[in-house]
Amino acid sequence: MEQAASEPSPRTSPGRDASVLADGTPVRLGRYRLVRPISTGGMARVYEARRESLAGVAPRVAVKVILPEHAQHQGFQKLFINEARIGSLLAHQNLVQIQDFDHQDDRYYLVMEYVEGITLRRAISLCRRHGLPVPLSIVAEIGRQVCDGLHYAHHATAEDGRHLHLVHRDIKPSNLILNPQGVVKLLDFGISRALVTAERPGAVRGTWGYMAPEQAAGGEVGPQADLFGLAAVLYELAALQPLFREKSPDVIRPLLAADEAARRAAALTGPLAPLSGVLVRALQRDPAARFTSAAAMGRALAELVRDPVTARDELVRFQQDLEARARPLKAEGRGPARS
Repeated sequence: MEQAASEPSPRTSPGRDASVLADGTPVRLGRYRLVRPISTGGMARVYEARRESLAGVAPRVAVKVILPEHAQHQGFQKLFINEARIGSLLAHQNLVQIQDFDHQDDRYYLVMEYVEGITLRRAISLCRRHGLPVPLSIVAEIGRQVCDGLHYAHHATAEDGRHLHLVHRDIKPSNLILNPQGVVKLLDFGISRALVTAERPGAVRGTWGYMAPEQAAGGEVGPQADLFGLAAVLYELAALQPLFREKSPDVIRPLLAADEAARRAAALTGPLAPLSGVLVRALQRDPAARFTSAAAMGRALAELVRDPVTARDELVRFQQDLEARARPLKAEGRGPARS
């Protein structure tokens, strides 16, 4: 779910086929009735949906459908199937859960838990718009929770006990959701790397600005690449500006090679200065110089949190405040609160 956007209403208008949404997607996919679009990324669109049953119970779920223009593209199908296969093996409170995967009329769809909340992309945008600094304890608690989820994923095993050597490879603000209970959820394992998945050597996948140097160079990536991406997200949350404002890969690549990421993180000052030490280590050009694991990075972040219970309560209030600030923007037609 790369970005959210204002979508056409899914309700059919007079003269329109009632069996499809305004964007041409069927209203029903298997047991699921699509309600409204939530977000659109480069590969797929996500809908709020209801899972219907004979008992009449219709719990909310999120259904991800490959965009029509990519439906027949084998590369996109492979990424989509990879996300379903990997996601079905993961069960952790900080990872969005995959519940089902199927296809209808050559249209693949993935069913996930529906997460109420706001993405960090939207949170950063709202904080920047309203001039709200993000407290150190909140930045650290968000990072600590993501580290918990990453540590679990990095050590995940297949059903036969084989270590998957899973790496997410696309940690960024739009792939992290903060729910009303103060729980951070990581989603979108569509381009994750596991030994069970073959890939062309030298392929560069991920999002520029959050990519580790070895990833940007098309090299082999390990768990430390995810720690680099998370550190870039935490820097942006703390500074309310991207680690790399530069947009061009040709500009970012040499900056990564010159250890510019760590240098910029070292410049954090004021109340957030204690965070810089954690970020500088996670943003080292050499993967071996970063934290040895997500658990190690999580412990370093936990030291910046006064009390885990208090930090969770602060995170709940932070989320509620942002949701309240997002509602007027949504009413003005500037996009959903979860963008």
